[in-house]
Amino acid sequence: MPQSIINCENLLKADVLLLGAGYDRTSSGGKGADKGPAAIRWALDTQIEFYHPYTNTSPAEKLNIGFLNFDKIGDRCTEIVIDEVSFTFSQHYISNRSLFVITLGGKHTVTIGIAKALRNLYYADQVTFLQIDAHFDLRDTDEDYNDNPSGKYAHSTVMRRVYEYGFNIVSFGIRSYSKEELEFAKTPPGKNKIVPLIWGVGGTSLLSPYEVIRQIPTRDVYLTIDIDGISPGDMPSTGTPVLGGPSYDFVQKLVRLLFQHRNVIAADIMEIAPRSFYMPKMAPDSLSENDRVTTVGAAQLVYDMIAEKFQPRESNVP
Repeated sequence: MPQSIINCENLLKADVLLLGAGYDRTSSGGKGADKGPAAIRWALDTQIEFYHPYTNTSPAEKLNIGFLNFDKIGDRCTEIVIDEVSFTFSQHYISNRSLFVITLGGKHTVTIGIAKALRNLYYADQVTFLQIDAHFDLRDTDEDYNDNPSGKYAHSTVMRRVYEYGFNIVSFGIRSYSKEELEFAKTPPGKNKIVPLIWGVGGTSLLSPYEVIRQIPTRDVYLTIDIDGISPGDMPSTGTPVLGGPSYDFVQKLVRLLFQHRNVIAADIMEIAPRSFYMPKMAPDSLSENDRVTTVGAAQLVYDMIAEKFQPRESNVP
């Protein structure tokens, strides 16, 4: 029996790779996202049950699940980090095309590196990024609001870069954005699609998880979750919280259904900011309540993804 969900040291034998990218240099709100990957690993080590009730499986007992962390990532400039993430993702993905990679953040900027890798591995227009987020992240730069801008690689520009790489986007949970971002989302300049599902506008908050999935135009999907997309009442520890939004329960159902009805090629979960987390091994009561709830919730979503990805099923695309 494995002692942890993360049970594989030889990454060449891994079925699942958790890629830790605790980059926080591009933060414009509260800090702490650099601690996200280590905190999620701690929760997977100590807080999550091996048995997964929704699939009636115990993935950690059958799969090799490895963890790779970027060392001293916060000391590097953003463009170097993006290139390093892109290279590392590609290196592992190409060597093992059955490998499932989940990137743990860290600021959402890191997703640009994944998108940069994927555009060389897939036809971009045949892949959709399902973005669960409170923000569009469609700015071209962050110069309009940041005194120390990160430019085109700010966390508020990530989906603009994804779109420029040629991918389709379905944005869900969006409830804080500029007028320019809204105009770009509604009338994108390229042939690839953007489907803006703005929370509370046009009845999108009344959509079921199944109806959200029906908006995805392709079979292949990359799932990117900014934790602020979930209501801060459920997941409070993030740098840029926005009140309202879908519940944790809703997003958990959406994630499970996504894996059941689409081919998820890879995923990430970003912007967990557990400021009270300070070491890999610590007692749960050492964390603040907000940090503990957010970290354990994020870790459970990671394990949900693993369980659903490797659950045998027939193709069933709605």
